[in-house]
Amino acid sequence: MKMFNQIGLEMSFKPFKELSDAYITSRLEEIFAQWLPLLKYGKEVAVLLWISDGSEILDYSGNMDQEFEWAKFIGGANRKARKSRRDSYYDPEEIHNTPRLYMEDPPVFTYGDIKRIVSMIKSVGARMTGKRILVGETFDPGPEFAFSSFKYERHPEICLATMADFSFVGCYAKLNADSTPYAGFPEGIEEGTPFGQFFGRQSQHFLSDLGFDYIWFSNGFGFGIEPWNSSGAVFDGEHFSTDRAGEISRLTLEFWNHFRDECTFPIKTRGTNMTTGIDISTDAVPLRAMYEQVEDLEAPPNSPWVSLDGDFGLELAGWMSHIARLPSAEFPFRFYTHDPWWDNSPWLDRYERYPHDIYMPMSVSRINDEGEIETPTILEFLTIDDSFGDTPDQVPNEVIPHILYARKHLPDAPGPLVWIYPFDLYHDMLSSPHVALQKIFLGDWYIRGAINRGFPLNTVMDARSFSALPHDKKEGLKQSVLLIPVLKWDDDFYAQITAFCSDGGEVLLYGSVDVCPDSFLELLGLGRTTELDGEMTYATSLAMDSYTTHAMPGKLYHSKEFSDGGVDTISLRPSEVLISVKQGDEERVYATSTTIGTGRIAWIRATNSFEKPIKTQLPVELDTTEYLRPSVLLKALLSAFEIHLSFESQELAIDEPVQVISRHANALWFAGHVPITTASLRYRMPWGVPVLTSYDVSIKNGLGSYRFDRAFMKECRLFVDGQAEGTVITTNELATINPSFKRRILVRGLEGATVRFFEEPLFEKKTLFQRDYEPTHYRRALPFDPATELKPEYEQAGDCSICVIREYTGNLLISW
Repeated sequence: MKMFNQIGLEMSFKPFKELSDAYITSRLEEIFAQWLPLLKYGKEVAVLLWISDGSEILDYSGNMDQEFEWAKFIGGANRKARKSRRDSYYDPEEIHNTPRLYMEDPPVFTYGDIKRIVSMIKSVGARMTGKRILVGETFDPGPEFAFSSFKYERHPEICLATMADFSFVGCYAKLNADSTPYAGFPEGIEEGTPFGQFFGRQSQHFLSDLGFDYIWFSNGFGFGIEPWNSSGAVFDGEHFSTDRAGEISRLTLEFWNHFRDECTFPIKTRGTNMTTGIDISTDAVPLRAMYEQVEDLEAPPNSPWVSLDGDFGLELAGWMSHIARLPSAEFPFRFYTHDPWWDNSPWLDRYERYPHDIYMPMSVSRINDEGEIETPTILEFLTIDDSFGDTPDQVPNEVIPHILYARKHLPDAPGPLVWIYPFDLYHDMLSSPHVALQKIFLGDWYIRGAINRGFPLNTVMDARSFSALPHDKKEGLKQSVLLIPVLKWDDDFYAQITAFCSDGGEVLLYGSVDVCPDSFLELLGLGRTTELDGEMTYATSLAMDSYTTHAMPGKLYHSKEFSDGGVDTISLRPSEVLISVKQGDEERVYATSTTIGTGRIAWIRATNSFEKPIKTQLPVELDTTEYLRPSVLLKALLSAFEIHLSFESQELAIDEPVQVISRHANALWFAGHVPITTASLRYRMPWGVPVLTSYDVSIKNGLGSYRFDRAFMKECRLFVDGQAEGTVITTNELATINPSFKRRILVRGLEGATVRFFEEPLFEKKTLFQRDYEPTHYRRALPFDPATELKPEYEQAGDCSICVIREYTGNLLISW
């Protein structure tokens, strides 16, 4: 199994309920022992400390005997008792209103204690693991974790965000004068000192003096002033301030340069909850320049907020957009096991001990400049202790096997869908004379919505890497559909798309075509006319999700403010139209599919249907019983590429099945989350109905119908076509009872089916098929009988060898 370059364990100071060396040593020994079964798969170990909220850095004077405020509370530390914004009633016991100490008489820490504990972590960890141990410090810009007189009494001018009663620190703020002595400013702070300069110098002293190895920027710090919101410095929830974008971008980059001028330690980042494109369109975040100019910077991991809001689309789209390009060779996956502040342990409660937020993000991959697949090199856990300072064995015991299972089957080839991400072009648009924030806003929110509706995206590639990839290496993408936004690409990029499709490739475009070259519009069979926006009906023959108690809404609401204008397309070739919209007597084309050479290109207009103005952390879709969730149409359009994915549920629900499909060892891997387990997921791929290993599938209307548990991750090597309607196919993994075989799978219930089996690497043309197989012992294979052998035909899909057995009825044993 592929090793992690680093495994990170995050923890607060709460487990240190006594300060004697003996007690601290015993707690550290217990913690490292709990995680040893996993740590052996890491080349080094990092322990990230959530000591306070970062104010211990800001207040640091160099005095080791100085006491400091630390994160000893359950609930928001810098909160006034107030009526909760979340509830219609006021409960003073609710921790969002009134924080409380996590234990009676919590210990009092000094800076000298920090230095001692950091040293003990390194020595105990090295002794128990035999590995290099790094220790990191955290800085959080918000009000949650510890009392902060620096942020909210002495220097409230640095709190620029609007999202909380006690606001978040804005990275490009300037400080008022302050005569208090600090380690990096022994004479005090001068008026107008950039916060980045002050924070950087303080960090250099703090980290050096106390033995730390790196710093972590928490909760979007350095990525915008509203890290949790869909509004920001250049978007107020309704209007885009394009005239401010350049200035805000410059100020943000100045912070990073100020900090790096003062502090040389490596920086790990949390990033925002959003995507790169959303960060650009709402906060003008110059991520490209940050990646290029800031040394020793690590890309953000996946957001942990999915456990709170269930927005897997934002988690996965956000992470893929951040890793489309990397500032270094490393990038992390992070899992939310415990919360040391808010009286919840996500593995035990929010996730209900289901591993979907392990399986889906660990199925994500990126394609590098050489066309090679890359997966996370770093694994991190927020956190290993709970809100009471306890570290129950149950959590590592249950979580570690799921981590290792997902790691064993990590992607090694592009998935069926590859997102060609416009990392450069989004940033170029930010600095162009005609800033197009609306166009950026549309694209990433639309993909987020599509993933939330079951669009199985798992692979991302920087558009720059795709463009520079030699022709022979682009062949490796011919087994995938490339997902590309319609933007003002240069003529060469549009020519590459055309050539890719002409030579057998498949491309799915999304977005307004107002910036397309005329020649490309003609290729798509599209023309332009006046815009339609607002409420309209839609028409399509594409198969959609279905509900037993509700009809799919027949109306679509196109919010032009959030969708880069109105719908203005007409068809030059009506036979290629797959979706149309109508408003009164006016009709427009919404989606098309066109054959180009031996390949195919499809296009969809894309719509964000949000309430306006956006006043909440995340946009709210219009009434989904009245209006279609528009991003579901992107999933339906996959049928143009012979990929059918849909579900059947009892009724419309806020949370619907989400999934990713990845490739490993020439098999497809289906991973997902089914919030309402009465839903049926229906599949058909270009090779037929997928038959998942060790699962049962019903054949209904030519599709394979599955009922999954809340979390699933299943292998698929077998596809069937022509199987009798209404039948059930079952597969079981059998004990081999023969050292000549690695695996043996029994398939039962085949009726008139053409079977396609994707061979495992190193076993090409070596797979054996036995007809009419009846095992006599439970899940144990009998010796191979040459008289029952079926000889397959062979097909090729890229580098993958496919065995084909045609029109077969009966049981089938597959051995290799």
